[in-house]
Amino acid sequence: MTIKYACLLLVLLPLVAANGSSLEDVLGAVDTVQDVPRRYTETRVTPKLREPLLVSGEVVFRSDGSLVKTIDAPVNEVITISAQSVILSRNGKARELPFSRQSGVRELYQGIRAALEADVATLERLFYTELLMSGDSWELVCTPRSAGLQRELQQLSVTGSAGAVSGVLVKQSEDRWQKIEFLPDDDPL
Repeated sequence: MTIKYACLLLVLLPLVAANGSSLEDVLGAVDTVQDVPRRYTETRVTPKLREPLLVSGEVVFRSDGSLVKTIDAPVNEVITISAQSVILSRNGKARELPFSRQSGVRELYQGIRAALEADVATLERLFYTELLMSGDSWELVCTPRSAGLQRELQQLSVTGSAGAVSGVLVKQSEDRWQKIEFLPDDDPL
């Protein structure tokens, strides 16, 4: 897994949002539960794979501000993003990748934090945003503004219904994307 995938996929966190008619309304109602894991399933599509890869695990937004994604299947891996770096851990070995070498990844982390903290000004500085509403369902479509972030991401789409985030689609190109769907709290996976 690359740094790009790790950072993009960590945007999927246990957010709860109210049905609002504006970005400020939706993000203002975000209640990010900290230090509580949220189970997910993920589908990854890339030209290197003959079939979509199915992944499962959990994500946690820690109270220290870091994001942690644990992959249970098909491999065991932990990805931790902090304000300074991404740490990939597998088979007892860890590799730290500082943001100083990845400006687009740093911006992505800032965007994730902005969404979690309802910082609309930062989110809109980094992305062109569009909020689509249909009854209780909503979709936040984010398109990167900067060239660095555009190299990492074509579009990010967060969907929700009845006050909760239900999934995220991370589109890097037409033939390379990841879709994560959160499981209900009582679903053992």
